[in-house]
Amino acid sequence: MNKLSSLLLTFAITNVTATAQGTFTTNTLVSDFKHLVHLLETTHPDPYTNYGGKAWFHRKASEIIWSMKKDSITTTDELCKYANSFLSTLQDGHTFILTDHKNNNEINRFTPIYFRVINDGLTIRGLPIEYKPLIGSRLIGIESEPINKIYDATATFMTTENVIGKYAKTAYCINQESTLKQIIPNLPADSVKYHLLSPDGEEVTITLPLLSPDITEQTAKAWQPFSQTFPTGNLAYAFLDDSKQSMYFRCTSVMARDCIEAMREMGTDFYSEVKYYYKSINKEVPSDTARAIDGIPSFSDTFAQMLTQMKKHKSKNLVIDLRDNRGGWTPIVLPTLYQLYGDEYLKKNMGTKFYRILSPLYMKKINMTLEQFNKRWNTDYEFGDYTYNEEKDNPETITAEIRDNFVRDCMSSVKHQLFKQKGHPVYTPENIYVITNSNTFSAAFHYAFYLRKMGAKIVGVACQQAPNTYMEQTAFELPETHLKGSISNSMQIFLPTDDKRAKVFLPDIIITYEDFKKYNFDGQTDILYLKDIL
Repeated sequence: MNKLSSLLLTFAITNVTATAQGTFTTNTLVSDFKHLVHLLETTHPDPYTNYGGKAWFHRKASEIIWSMKKDSITTTDELCKYANSFLSTLQDGHTFILTDHKNNNEINRFTPIYFRVINDGLTIRGLPIEYKPLIGSRLIGIESEPINKIYDATATFMTTENVIGKYAKTAYCINQESTLKQIIPNLPADSVKYHLLSPDGEEVTITLPLLSPDITEQTAKAWQPFSQTFPTGNLAYAFLDDSKQSMYFRCTSVMARDCIEAMREMGTDFYSEVKYYYKSINKEVPSDTARAIDGIPSFSDTFAQMLTQMKKHKSKNLVIDLRDNRGGWTPIVLPTLYQLYGDEYLKKNMGTKFYRILSPLYMKKINMTLEQFNKRWNTDYEFGDYTYNEEKDNPETITAEIRDNFVRDCMSSVKHQLFKQKGHPVYTPENIYVITNSNTFSAAFHYAFYLRKMGAKIVGVACQQAPNTYMEQTAFELPETHLKGSISNSMQIFLPTDDKRAKVFLPDIIITYEDFKKYNFDGQTDILYLKDIL
């Protein structure tokens, strides 16, 4: 990726609020669905291909409208079901519509069972305490439906980009009555049968009741063990061993002071992110805005402090944990690559391509008019035009000018530190391992990908994010119902289409079912595994 273009990459929505359930006329809901179709055509980089072409895209939209009218829908919840059914064909995890089921007239009941995603399916991480020996069991079916049919059915009303996405969305919804009804024909009224393969290889069927949310929460449960010896907060770090040869860095979100300062400079809504941060650490937001921002850690500053500790002890190994990291702003990770590798990063061709369509919705997101955009970049684009960012070969020798331009244009709160590096890394450990799981997504996936291109090894479970896919969340709000959601405004091609990782970014070191079993299905199996091999 062109380092100087990084400021326009992956501005993700991290705190979208759902809209309350409402009742409307069918014509009003149809009008909002038509508006959604219009937004897709003007904002999405390629809304047609996965439908079979433009004509088939509109045919599918028309079929949805006919069904909405035939069923005389009147609620936002029903609109969302139809809209998500339509959007699922896109196979785009950044394009979706949100709803709030809390005010739905129909109470959504749950079964007290919870799953985790591994590389070849789902295993149990929690269930009623009387079934404790079944922790770690594989899910092989529900009622009369085998698991593969369940995965495919889930993908017809939830957006997925690859098979890991099917697993992840199924794990999320497979204990909810509202979604089970869409998957299982003739779902029983008050209970659900789950077919399992136990850790001992025995097929077992358990019948679990459908319960109201409060009763589900109160049900006594057994959970997978979870080692608490590792840092859990965002940008937290600690040595894994007494000899201080292996450093662990936890990254739960690609959001930090660096991007909040950039948002403030751009004139976009930065304060909601400030409030979100302080809420996440259970502290009140300081009344002085500047002090509130200064109180948020900087990604690149924290990373430099960690590398300095590693340099002091000549540490050999760095483990970067990106599990359950849903993303944020990709540009704030780029300075850390410079801190790790210096000029070697600036020389590296990541082989990435980004194609972005310019639309009114995108301009609203970056708080610019098209005229201002053209003036800023000395271009003459019109709405509907595409920008193309295809990384070219970088020079073998990095000059002071190239280096200074990168630092000047990068997204960091501590550029003065980066200038002082003068092309040298802060510290480069011998081995870098990046842990991912099914919920490593968007900007977090980008970070994993770039680190691997620089020589790191990916460990754990594959991401539901595909390397070749659509990208960037662009917020929208429907005019009548005020339902909110997101539409991708760019497309990324990170690997050749015939590369085995183009759709599923397989780890270099895959944590298998047998590995999880060896560590008693611990929630920290990935780290325990790495500690042992290190």
